[in-house]
Amino acid sequence: MPRLGLALVLAAGLSPSAFAAEAIEIAAEPLTLFADADRGAALPRLGRLSFLAGFALESPDSRFGGLSGMVVEADGSRLLAVSDSGWWIEIALAHDQAGRLSAIGQGRIAPMLDEAGQQPRRKVDADAEALTRGDHGNLMVAFEQRHRVMAFRADPDRLAGKAAPVALIPALDAGHRNRGIDALAALDSGALLAVSQGLARADGLAAWIIAGSETRELVYPFDGAFEPSDLTGLADGRLVALERAFSMFSGFRARLMLVEGVAPGQTRLTLTEIGRIEAPMLTENFEALGARLGPGGEVLFYLVSDDNHNPLQRTLLLQFALPDK
Repeated sequence: MPRLGLALVLAAGLSPSAFAAEAIEIAAEPLTLFADADRGAALPRLGRLSFLAGFALESPDSRFGGLSGMVVEADGSRLLAVSDSGWWIEIALAHDQAGRLSAIGQGRIAPMLDEAGQQPRRKVDADAEALTRGDHGNLMVAFEQRHRVMAFRADPDRLAGKAAPVALIPALDAGHRNRGIDALAALDSGALLAVSQGLARADGLAAWIIAGSETRELVYPFDGAFEPSDLTGLADGRLVALERAFSMFSGFRARLMLVEGVAPGQTRLTLTEIGRIEAPMLTENFEALGARLGPGGEVLFYLVSDDNHNPLQRTLLLQFALPDK
């Protein structure tokens, strides 16, 4: 197995950040999955998924947007996202007794700091694309353009400390700047599964199991249309991928895929579709996926779109449920 360029540095030893988080105003407009749907009608289904709630998010703060990876707290109290311009964005969430997302609360924002504890000044150094929670609650982030995986210490008072390097994957250096790791998830073993968005392999895309100072390459199936944009782990150890596609004819589409095949010795991942979002449903450039267990044991999925800081696009937050059986 090839050696990583940088060994794991435990995030628990990092010094606290001098950059405090700031409050930001976030307005939320409730949405239905279909534009002409009656909000009191039966909840629509997408394959095995049921749509629960949707909101369009806006902020007068120009730093808000570009959300590309996220995690959701187990109790549903907040989501924490990373943006492709190098910001942590935290959003408070409220749910009803059935676990349905009912309101959006206060937001906070803070810069993602580099190894020296400074805010990167260049886009190439700040392009965060994926987020997952690793061992000891540390936050693991994949960056592209300057491809790398970094660890940030979990901290209840600030959104992040300075970064510590986890992995460099040399194969990515030969690829396009914007074709790096867009999907990252922690495995039960403590290792990470990272999936590239554009590094081609036979009948798929390059993916890696990152364990300490070593990697093992796998193939992520690719059909030529839907590309992986995020990964999330479920409480029972399963993984689910968010994939997206775009064409001038059909616009944005997205689907959720159950991911299998990460066992030792396997070289190719297996995907099974569990739900799809496409016109005439509410669609956007969905890039971030989070999950938690609902009050009845069902899996609650949260999808967030990347508006690319484009006034013609929106930041959407959708919630779906997957029954436990």
